[in-house]
Amino acid sequence: MVVPGGGPKALPTISPVDLGEIVAQTTLRDDLAGRRIRVAGPELLSFPEAARRLSAVYGKTIRVLAIPLVLPRIAWYVTRPLIRLSSTLYFVNAMLGFIQPLNRFPQEIALRALEDHKDLVRTFDYTPTTLETEARRRLGGGQDDSAIEQRHAADGASHRS
Repeated sequence: MVVPGGGPKALPTISPVDLGEIVAQTTLRDDLAGRRIRVAGPELLSFPEAARRLSAVYGKTIRVLAIPLVLPRIAWYVTRPLIRLSSTLYFVNAMLGFIQPLNRFPQEIALRALEDHKDLVRTFDYTPTTLETEARRRLGGGQDDSAIEQRHAADGASHRS
């Protein structure tokens, strides 16, 4: 995995399954009307930590190669005049522009995300999906989508009771 700049020390993450569950419950629950909800997963991950844990799930080593930020910066300048030629070039240029801010992700926001996650668990009474569970789901070797949907449906029913 090539990570320009090495990535941030810690980054909040959340499973798309959990995000969908939270959005669905928020939409269905009257007691949450008008409430601002900060969404975050159960843990902060660095790219090397994510690679180590995914390596264990996939059974193969995922290496993190940190490259200097100057390389994507040069690529951004090179692709910038060409973005009108292709939607792909536009997308690549936009992603290249996102790399530098990602490396400077504020750690105080990352640390606050852990408290935000605790609030989600109290508010929504659901079981968070771990990185490993999400990776297995995507491989088809762990819980499948229907098992996760059933778990989240049961969690939502227990919260409404």
